[in-house]
Amino acid sequence: MKRISLIVLSIITLAIAFTSCQSDINHASSSLSDSYSSAEAEYDEDKRKVVKTANISLKVDHLEKAIINLKTFLKPIKGYVYNYEINNETYKEDSYQKTIDSSVVVEKIVAQGKLSVRVPIAKADSFINYVLNSNATISSLQIHDDDITENLWEKKEVANVYSKSGKAQHRKGNSKNIYYDNNTSMNAIKAKALAAKMNYKTKYLWFDIQMTAAPYYKSATTISAKNYRTPLHIGFANAAVKGWHICSDIILALVTVWPILLLIGLGLFFVRKYHLKTA
Repeated sequence: MKRISLIVLSIITLAIAFTSCQSDINHASSSLSDSYSSAEAEYDEDKRKVVKTANISLKVDHLEKAIINLKTFLKPIKGYVYNYEINNETYKEDSYQKTIDSSVVVEKIVAQGKLSVRVPIAKADSFINYVLNSNATISSLQIHDDDITENLWEKKEVANVYSKSGKAQHRKGNSKNIYYDNNTSMNAIKAKALAAKMNYKTKYLWFDIQMTAAPYYKSATTISAKNYRTPLHIGFANAAVKGWHICSDIILALVTVWPILLLIGLGLFFVRKYHLKTA
């Protein structure tokens, strides 16, 4: 009887222990699930960090008017043109003689403008619609979304790691001394600055716009180049100088080869003398 009672008591004890372990496992699983759910919340689709960029090439009728209209639209939506460039490319198309001493040059001028625009992300769609519906011909359009959520999270975590590792403390008696590692502090500052820059970029649409106006032509009258002849007296003087230079060169050449000329002269003298004796 006692043996049966011990067996029953052992079974009850094991059941209680199993139930307690199962509750601990469920609690741990629930905690782990909560931690995973909280970690996944950082990557919720609505909270993702995206850098939006766009490039567009437009053909417009009048460059200055198109730029003014664009800047007028940007002002109420707090957009900003942070880069601005205008160039007038000139090409020579034709030229012809108008009179005896004048010519006409025809040039083609192509005005080009480059603008880099920053638009608040909340107004990005309205700005894109404005550009698409503007009185211009679209040559090319590219819109790109760069998801930097994980990259930004990584930079923030690196900054936190550097911030914690840059500070060390130790106790001496009842006082606590804290000191900082300068190199680690600089790394923390750089990591935080990079994370802040990336986060700042996600708040705007970054739009590069290139505008090309319709070419126009411009003609200008210029003085024709004349074929001037050298005056006669200056020609005589130049000819005399050139003749003297030629004679000087000949004299210098003869002086240079005088030994050869001397040998040739002696040879001719002895040959002639020999012929006279034999005759």
